[in-house]
Amino acid sequence: MSGSEDTDITDFFIDNAFPTQQEVRQILDALERNPQGLSEPQILEEVNIRYNRLSQAIKMLALELPAPIVKQGPRWQLTASRLSNEFWERAERLTALRHEEQAQMQDYLALDSGHMEFLIRALDGTTEAIQQPDLTPLPRTVKQDTVR
Repeated sequence: MSGSEDTDITDFFIDNAFPTQQEVRQILDALERNPQGLSEPQILEEVNIRYNRLSQAIKMLALELPAPIVKQGPRWQLTASRLSNEFWERAERLTALRHEEQAQMQDYLALDSGHMEFLIRALDGTTEAIQQPDLTPLPRTVKQDTVR
């Protein structure tokens, strides 16, 4: 069972998995104005971002190679490296991939039959590997003399 509200919820999480360019710009600008660095609570005082969004953005920025920010003790500071366009391109590609996966899940839910074949194809397999059991069809009628 799946409804439009499930798709809306999934869309929300997919679309909010990465910080926005505006959020990242606010964080980098705050750190640029404070060369001595800022703790996360201090950054929050400087920007208009919820804590969980700030924390997520900082983690992603710190994982970039080369990282545009580093943590020195309790404070985050800018490095000489600038955030590359590849960061945003990866975020866009991953977001698009997640939307494609969501569409595949909706296609799967809409199937009347062929679920195993669909899963194998989705996992880059072939349906030739599926062994169909040799079963005798079940009778569709009941003999009257066996009914009690």
